[in-house]
Amino acid sequence: VVRDHFPDLLRQMEAAQPRLQIKLVEADYRMATELIERAEVELAVIVPEDKPAPGLKLRPLAKLPLILLAPTLAPARPVARLLAEGAAGKHRLIALPPHERLPRLFSAELRRRDLVWPVSLEASSTELVARYVRAGLGLGLAAANPGFPLPKDIRAIRLPGFPPLPIAALWKGTLTPLAAQFLTLLETRAKSLSDHRSS
Repeated sequence: VVRDHFPDLLRQMEAAQPRLQIKLVEADYRMATELIERAEVELAVIVPEDKPAPGLKLRPLAKLPLILLAPTLAPARPVARLLAEGAAGKHRLIALPPHERLPRLFSAELRRRDLVWPVSLEASSTELVARYVRAGLGLGLAAANPGFPLPKDIRAIRLPGFPPLPIAALWKGTLTPLAAQFLTLLETRAKSLSDHRSS
């Protein structure tokens, strides 16, 4: 979100409000919630972990499908076979740290299917996951990013039946007009991404 979508949204805000002073902080869910509670930021875009604390407002923006990343030249296999091979130790799994929501969603669905495929290589970002995949170190776990194609040497493998990764806006109290304007931009962008994914 920060890398691919915020630059354009911030440019739109600055075009409408040339004297706007912007503070952008990248944080995990817990830190984002604390920043909102302390009124250090007004609006956060998060991967929600649980029901927000009293006084906080949460608005869903998007649900991103889970995908596996593989080198383009790797032989194609049915998803069920690929998951079984991964659980059998035939493929390394490259993913964000296990406490993150994305690998937890993936692992929970695997358990429901009586499979366990532990993360072999932890990466601090999805960009690093993709880099390790490109280096031939295994298969990567990611969320689809509609509107932003993958590099030509990586292909996405859809995971039917896996729960999507939710993205939401979080704030406290009543938004200022500027923050409300930014939320509207976020919702418009999220809708366009959803339309792009379904087309």
